[in-house]
Order: sequence, then C-alpha cells, then structure tokens
Amino acid sequence: DAPSVSKSLLQSWNSQLPADVRILAGLRVPKNSRAHTICSLREYEYIVPAAALCGRPVAEFRRLLKLFEGTHRFHNFCGKLSTEKRGSRGSGE
Repeated sequence: DAPSVSKSLLQSWNSQLPADVRILAGLRVPKNSRAHTICSLREYEYIVPAAALCGRPVAEFRRLLKLFEGTHRFHNFCGKLSTEKRGSRGSGE
C-alpha cells in the first residue's frame, strides 16, 4: 500500500485552490509513475449545487448527465487534440 500524504501537505494544496474545491486525500506514488498510461479505470463523482440549474427542471439536467455515463474517451469532451500532439504522445490517441 502507498503511504498517504500528510495533513499539512493536503492543507498546503488546498490553500492554493478555490474555496469550493478541496483535495480530501492523497497517496504517494513513485516519481516515475505514469497514472495516465497504467490506470485501468477512472471513476468520477460530481456534486452540482442546485443553483447551477438556473431554474431548469431537474429531469432535464438528469437527462443531460446520462450522456456522461458509461465508458468514454473523455478527452473528447475537453476539446480535440491536434494531430501533432497526438503523434508526440506515442499512444495513438
């Protein structure tokens, strides 16, 4: 098992973040670790305040969120990578 990061390190990281964004825990990994190439699963949970709905029906919001469920190449949700960048990564993605 990887050792947890200290509470003081978490406090230091959190002091650099907006008040509504928090890091709750962390684990130390080797310096040569490449999480993006060795991970087999990523799971995300998002908490959205009701005010973010801007008065829209909750059912509509839930319908839209369904688009993000399942297995996806989520980098496509963040914009397209140029061919040059993809080629330089060596992964073919």
